Amino acid sequence: APAPAPAPAKVVPSPAKKVVASASLEASVVSVTNNRKLPGATVQVLKAGVAVASATSNARGHVSLQVPAGALELRMTKAGFDPVIQHINIPVGRRRQMVTIGASTVLAQGQTRVVLTWGSKPRDMDGYLYTPSRCRVYYAHKRCKKGTAKTVLDVDAKRGHGPETITIQNAQAGKYKYIVKQYSRDGTIAASNARIVIYQPGQPPRVFRAGQDGVIRGRYWKVFTMDGASGSISPYSS
Repeated sequence: APAPAPAPAKVVPSPAKKVVASASLEASVVSVTNNRKLPGATVQVLKAGVAVASATSNARGHVSLQVPAGALELRMTKAGFDPVIQHINIPVGRRRQMVTIGASTVLAQGQTRVVLTWGSKPRDMDGYLYTPSRCRVYYAHKRCKKGTAKTVLDVDAKRGHGPETITIQNAQAGKYKYIVKQYSRDGTIAASNARIVIYQPGQPPRVFRAGQDGVIRGRYWKVFTMDGASGSISPYSS
């Protein structure tokens, strides 16, 4: 008689891969005017408007928090600095998220600060501020001065991310123009996640985002103009 057919092998399902629904948020709080780490800054994390974590930066300006995945709002406060609100998104499954929080000192009347940040690509981008006296502030010419009017490049970021900061310490009448140039050839401005934050005394920070605000032409992003007398800011439209 033929031998009985062997019983089918028992299939044992492989264990499902664990989905990480929370992550370690590693935040570095830095001054946008000198890139130094800032201790004693309070960082609060909110999800859907509800606070989920909070901590104070250590002597190295570092904060480590366990946070949920998804869309989060970061709020930073520190005496002598403008409050910062920053939005990030942590994908489900990511175990660790790095972020830099740039903080601006409170400005005096007549001052304006422009801060450029971006992602890992392009590796290098540069901000250019043209003053009404036709002087250009950028990495190769870090200050312009005419009479009492003065504009300086505080920080030149050369290895990605930023912050790269220009401060108008005392404005002059006339039109200022701010443009970003893609210096390195990797990546594009539109895909860089670049953003410009403009600080003025007594005003909430104004944010311009690459691909949403201003005009991108090749390796240049025309961001905004500013009236020196009034401080009024207008995005480039053409």
